[in-house]
Amino acid sequence: MSKRFTETNKWADPWFRALTPTEKALWQWMLDHCDCAGVLPEIDWTLASFQIGGTVTEADLASFGDRVEACGKGYWLTKFVAFQVGFIDPENPTMPHRGVLKALTRAGIPFEKAIERVSKPFPKGYQTLKDKDKDKDKDNSLGIGLEGKAEPLGKQETDAEFLKGLESNPAYAGIHVQREFDKMTAWCTVNRKQPSRRRFINWLNRAERPMAAVTQDTFGSVRPNLGAW
Repeated sequence: MSKRFTETNKWADPWFRALTPTEKALWQWMLDHCDCAGVLPEIDWTLASFQIGGTVTEADLASFGDRVEACGKGYWLTKFVAFQVGFIDPENPTMPHRGVLKALTRAGIPFEKAIERVSKPFPKGYQTLKDKDKDKDKDNSLGIGLEGKAEPLGKQETDAEFLKGLESNPAYAGIHVQREFDKMTAWCTVNRKQPSRRRFINWLNRAERPMAAVTQDTFGSVRPNLGAW
């Protein structure tokens, strides 16, 4: 079962408002039954009428104007690819885009004609949420030339200053910070993870501290050596 985007503003679009209820149902039926390139094979109008709940014929397609064109394999929804897929790079298509290109070829629709309907690529500098997450990881990185970019305010500290600050932090007393850092970077290399300051803090918080020295009192009980009371 396919899942597709829908234009929620179509109900306010003048061309859609001008359609009859049966024509609106037919339009939605075609959107649901076409392939990934917006192509429908020859339509069984009897079945379509039964599923829609009203009589529809090929003549009703005229109501959709240039949004529907006849093609070698039936009918083509000309704006479907632009809305559902977006930009297609014919030189380096993604796996989903390859399916679209194959469907266009099977229908006998020239790629040059279809690509004119496709929206332009994202402008330079456009970032998706995934891209922003990647940048965040890079900004928190250690030892790869992006030191301190995770601190937008105040003086930016280098990785060396960051590690030195952790060594002097009482919360990590008894932990060999540099050794733990080397362990984390080795783990990141093996597991193909990005070393970052946030990851290292979490690593330190899970690090085991060495056991405190213990003493034995005159009664033979073992207690920690807490120094002067």
